[in-house]
Amino acid sequence: MNEAQPAAESMFSGKKPLVFALIAVVAGLVVALVMNPEKKKSAAPPVPAMAGGGAAGEPKKSSGVPVISDLLPGLEAKVAANPNDMNLRILLAQTYGELGQRDKGLALMRKMRGQFPMNQNVAFVLGAMLMKGSAEADQREALKLFEESAKSDVPNLENTSRLYQGQVMVKLGNAKGAAKLWRDYIAKLPKGDERRKQFEAELVKLPVS
Repeated sequence: MNEAQPAAESMFSGKKPLVFALIAVVAGLVVALVMNPEKKKSAAPPVPAMAGGGAAGEPKKSSGVPVISDLLPGLEAKVAANPNDMNLRILLAQTYGELGQRDKGLALMRKMRGQFPMNQNVAFVLGAMLMKGSAEADQREALKLFEESAKSDVPNLENTSRLYQGQVMVKLGNAKGAAKLWRDYIAKLPKGDERRKQFEAELVKLPVS
């Protein structure tokens, strides 16, 4: 496991689609961190899936439940007080992204990338943030970052990296490359592995046979 690598098993072992769970997870972690300062989180929240299914909006405020934006100052204070806590910093970067402050989130992740250039989790999170943008340069950078994070010894980090990598290829107009990448990955998985279905479903959507 690479330098200062967060608890990746916790980040990528869940079976629930990440895009549907993200807002609830981020909100829950921010509430827990700000309302219960003595409780330290062991892992950062999952990263949103490819923008295409539509980015989820900011959670609405219900009676007695603050929205993420209300808790942001507290989370920023936690990070300032614990500057070496990688998981808190990742959570803050993702929270910026969910609140529409993408530049601040990317700046924080790029700083971490500079500090931990060999950390595959940092590479993955930065790649996932970049792929939500529209610039071709962002997509190509994300592609390289996912190639790096796919080499992780954590199986589901490799799985998600390959999934996102193919999605970026499709955005760049390389559907055939995505199809080959996903088929090659499926071939590595044991028969009956549930992850096969996820990639097979993506293959069906491609405009190539």
